[in-house]
Amino acid sequence: MNDNAVGKSSIEKGPVNTVMNKKKTLYYGWIIVVAVWLIYFFVNNPPCYGTNVISTRLVLDHGWSEGVPGLSLSFHYLAIGLAAVPAGFLIQKIGAKWTIVGGSLIGIICYLVIRQVESETMYEFLFFLLGISVSTCASVACPSLINEWFEKDKSVPMAMLMTAGGIGGFLYPLLSERLTAVDIKLPWLVYCGMSVAAGLIAFFLVRGKSEKDERVSEGKAQDAKAANDQSSMKSKARSDEAAQPQRDYTLKDAAGTFSFYSLGLMVFTARGMFGGYFGYVLLYSVENGLSMETAAAVLSFCSAIGLAGRILAGLTDRLPIPVHVLAAIDYAILAMGPIALIFAKSLPMFVLAAFGVGFGFGFQNTLFPVLVPKHFGNKYFSVIYGVYNMVGSFGATLAPMMVLALRNLTGDFRPGFAVMAAFSIVCVFLAYFDKPKAAH
Repeated sequence: MNDNAVGKSSIEKGPVNTVMNKKKTLYYGWIIVVAVWLIYFFVNNPPCYGTNVISTRLVLDHGWSEGVPGLSLSFHYLAIGLAAVPAGFLIQKIGAKWTIVGGSLIGIICYLVIRQVESETMYEFLFFLLGISVSTCASVACPSLINEWFEKDKSVPMAMLMTAGGIGGFLYPLLSERLTAVDIKLPWLVYCGMSVAAGLIAFFLVRGKSEKDERVSEGKAQDAKAANDQSSMKSKARSDEAAQPQRDYTLKDAAGTFSFYSLGLMVFTARGMFGGYFGYVLLYSVENGLSMETAAAVLSFCSAIGLAGRILAGLTDRLPIPVHVLAAIDYAILAMGPIALIFAKSLPMFVLAAFGVGFGFGFQNTLFPVLVPKHFGNKYFSVIYGVYNMVGSFGATLAPMMVLALRNLTGDFRPGFAVMAAFSIVCVFLAYFDKPKAAH
């Protein structure tokens, strides 16, 4: 009886222990999410959001030319685009960990050198190098890691990553302003420390996905599937995507599809909208009756609603709406921004424009790296996404130039905004009719 009792006891405790052990298993992918969030926050945000304050102070207090703030950022975005494809191939060859470590070293060197720079040309060149650092550390490597560790239902972790950019848009201008008030060179030293931190985080926390991680992932995916089986609406809405054949496209294969160019125009448009809007909306607003303080407040609202868009896009995999339909809706909202600007004569229209650009761009920022693998699979994501990051960076570089050129030609900003709106409307139709082909 004792033996039976012992056997019975072990049988009864077995499942309990199994459940307890299962609960204690932490999927390492969530540690990766925390790591890439910090890397993105430390590397991507300082040159994109914080350095404009420093550049402006160099113009106002040190007599530098007025073109320095704009040109430095233009060179920065150009470098992000040019480095994106090599970064994608580098990630495929040596892994994201060492790619990030190498990029962080470039950032460290740039920040140490730029503290001593007195030449405007050298200053702008260092922003170009900082763009290479951002491309290798953040804009390609971080989404690639999310894609590797979350083959399905990746919209939530991707949204979490993208909030790093939105939060940085709030904090870094304020941080730079406070630091430059103490010493014009102090922000560079702080940003250098952040690049050091990013390299250390990558070295100690970032790694590739192992078979053990795959088993944990599959187990959790099975549990999630069982819980979601009751949601027939969601299953039905995604049936068209699920019915597509599973396939991982190489860059060469992807380049032979219409979707490759369709998505390219979409990312070019969205990031061009961001560059064109943020480049000239303050001047345009003041010209049309808003005070500088009010115009700046509207711009802050645009950043705030953009953060909301990044977060809400995390529901992509949980909504009973196909992803290509969500993309079409998003570009319709994005088009609302420049259309509202064309007719803006009062504060409500400027707020409406800020909502369209802010929410539309923020939502697209999270949605696009989710949309790409749905078209082309996971295996070659870093390379293909690197191409798109390059195309998007060219959009952010060229759109402000286009708006300014049309302004100089016509004496008005509206023609530039009209071109931006036309691109967005085209993307509405491209997004809706170009359904994903590589369900996974």
